[in-house]
Amino acid sequence: MKSTVILICFLTWMHLHQPVLASSKLNLPRVLLPLFSNSAANYTLEISDNGCYEWQLSRLDVIQIIPLDVSPSGCSSRALISTISRELTRNTVIVIAEDSTSGQTLRCDVIVDMIDSLHIVTKTRELYMEEAPEVFEVRAYDNQGNEFSTLDNVEFQWNIGSGGRIDQTVLRFMTFKDSPYETPTTVEALDEKGLKGHMVLLEGLKTGSAKVSVNLPYTEYRKVSPAEVNLMVVANLLIDPPDAYVLKGDTVKFRLLQLRHGRIVELSIPSTQYVFFIENESIAEAIDTRGNMLAVEQGRTKILLQYSNDVSIRLPHAFITVTEPQYLALSILPHRNWAVELDKTYTLVVDVYDIANRKFHLGDNARIEMTIPEEYFTVKASNTNGTQYVGYPIKTGVANVEALLRGIGSYKYDLPLFTREEMNIFSSVRVSPQQYILPWEENLKYQVVLKATGGDGSYSWSSSNQDIATVSQSGLVKTLGLGQVNISAAMTKNIHNKDSSRVVITRPTRLQIVDRFSLEAEVDKPIHLHVALYTEDAQTGREIAFTNCQQLGFKVTLENPAFHYDASLNLKENAGNACANLAETKFAQHVS
Repeated sequence: MKSTVILICFLTWMHLHQPVLASSKLNLPRVLLPLFSNSAANYTLEISDNGCYEWQLSRLDVIQIIPLDVSPSGCSSRALISTISRELTRNTVIVIAEDSTSGQTLRCDVIVDMIDSLHIVTKTRELYMEEAPEVFEVRAYDNQGNEFSTLDNVEFQWNIGSGGRIDQTVLRFMTFKDSPYETPTTVEALDEKGLKGHMVLLEGLKTGSAKVSVNLPYTEYRKVSPAEVNLMVVANLLIDPPDAYVLKGDTVKFRLLQLRHGRIVELSIPSTQYVFFIENESIAEAIDTRGNMLAVEQGRTKILLQYSNDVSIRLPHAFITVTEPQYLALSILPHRNWAVELDKTYTLVVDVYDIANRKFHLGDNARIEMTIPEEYFTVKASNTNGTQYVGYPIKTGVANVEALLRGIGSYKYDLPLFTREEMNIFSSVRVSPQQYILPWEENLKYQVVLKATGGDGSYSWSSSNQDIATVSQSGLVKTLGLGQVNISAAMTKNIHNKDSSRVVITRPTRLQIVDRFSLEAEVDKPIHLHVALYTEDAQTGREIAFTNCQQLGFKVTLENPAFHYDASLNLKENAGNACANLAETKFAQHVS
């Protein structure tokens, strides 16, 4: 009662003197197919070179072969093999694929046999409660221990066992179509019908353990023993902090967190389910039942979490290490740069480290004395143990920030820990003008000088789009194309102290002669016509005036021959909204 179909594939030539073409291969050198009384097992043979082959079988009573993607000439590079034998014994069939053009042949031995044993393959035996389901797969073997090549669309009966303390409600099956996963093609047809194949999804419902088994629901396989696996469902718990270094006499609070559907939720401690306890109470002791611990003596111990309903369930643990401090370190947030900007909010932080540069968790019993000159810095808030001060600089200059740790509670150090940092306070960097609007002309490129003030006087200039404009480290902007760009200047000691100017190169939509300026002048003295150009701001939709358009080639037409246009007399400075001025000189006294 043992049957299997295996394909042993190798390359041969009808003419032995011809060289072997190594490029043509079948997708598997051996295929093993299971036998069933009333259903077929299928497998697709594929040839790698996409040639065109004719398929032949040594026996027609064991398997059938169906060419796929058949060409007009009747050949193909893929074929479906299906078992048709109802004789439940081991048999072998030779499959030959022949390329009619080259004469190349590929031979495969197909073996059919009965399934002798099952085995569940797992990547984990622990499932997290209320998290994404896990995939479990069963594999089948013949009586020689060979694994079957495919179990595509073979129905299996999966069960969640019960008995003893096992709770059937801890697990449930989920169909692939109801899950966030893509349905494997090998079980797709079964999944649509609510049946189970060689792959299933299991979801943890609540903490506990359960036994999952799988068997073949076919009469011919009633003697094949089910495959079983014991699974455990645990809450996806985290203890924070996971590894705390604590000063002797100080406290630390451990929190219990749970990951639920991708979100972290803090659980109340103590609870009816979970409780903390300390492995070695000579090193640390519990102050209360809410996770607060006191560091008693130097050493290292575990903080354990126990599940009240089942002590066998594996739960996370944390560590607490009690050791001596070595030094203090001051830092300033958010950028950890002591070159700060006037009137901006900063957080001053002091940390304590051991000799191996591991940072201590500082609790309520720690008291750090931080000194900040009031004439330079205004403190808005601070925490209880003095490790954080929030405020803002109010005066430029250099302020010395100092921190001192004398001890923890009643425990005093022989040599207090001390550190100092210099806070360099600068005014904000400003770039002027804040906006520069220039008219676009195909062959005209502009050079504009932007000016930066504030900071320490040393700046790093940059352009947000160098295809539109570049900038030198002296603030000289050179335009290259149509569009808008931000030209920024940042203080070299702290790039977060920066400002920018918006430079726009666009087409004008309206021209105006500004007439509120004097159009009278002495004979042989120029009259300056002030010209304004406007465009629509792409950001606001409002009309804005161009900053400079003096370089445009204006066409000037004078009706009165007493006037002469002389571009060399144009003024360098414009008035009002004007972006250019045009000089007209009159040779005889005349008013126009």
